[in-house]
Amino acid sequence: MRSPYSALLAVAIATVVLVLPIQGQQNAMRDTSPRTLDMQGGKIREVTVATGLFHPWSLAFLDARTILVAEKNGRLRIVRDGVLSPTPVWTSSTSTGATGDALHAIAVHPKFAENNLIYMSYPKNGERGTTLAVARGRLKGSVLEDVQEIFVAEKFPRWKNNLFVGALTSRQLVRVAFGQPSQAERREGLMIPIDVRPRDVQQSPDGYIYVVTEQASGGNNADGMILRIEPAEQ
Repeated sequence: MRSPYSALLAVAIATVVLVLPIQGQQNAMRDTSPRTLDMQGGKIREVTVATGLFHPWSLAFLDARTILVAEKNGRLRIVRDGVLSPTPVWTSSTSTGATGDALHAIAVHPKFAENNLIYMSYPKNGERGTTLAVARGRLKGSVLEDVQEIFVAEKFPRWKNNLFVGALTSRQLVRVAFGQPSQAERREGLMIPIDVRPRDVQQSPDGYIYVVTEQASGGNNADGMILRIEPAEQ
């Protein structure tokens, strides 16, 4: 005698077999035909150029017929004449991690027709965290070759996640390093007392540290400065 569990298993298998093709048909039957929309400023027409992209974040035009698209998972895709190439032009080596973020912006060199250069920005993982990096490569056909990392926004890797404070009285830029969360383990004066007062300190996108200062003597003179802290050449 056939058990009721066998019957339930047969129904479940039949359901999976029947449902999966229907879902596939629904994706294949997605309506990508142009549609006209009524807007306050007049009518516009929406045209689907390409489908099947995974979280596209940015795009760049090589010419009127060719588009590069950056996907969140690190793949650089190319669309020619409305057809998405199944093979990525290039894939970022950055691990997607918990956020799935491996590729950001793309840019085409102004003289691309002469040098075929493409630029990509992406997160770069390191021992102390994540920073921003930029790479450059030459597009040959549908493949990006000679890819080189040309910029990493981390001039002081050993100071990652440190706090910088402008001390008015001692006239120093003070670096505070943390061990455990919210527990300072080291303080260091970076700018030995000079005749200026640091008023603000910020780190720029390229990793340098900028300090806004005024003369310690005060007064109404236009004697304020912006100082940049950078690694000294060895």
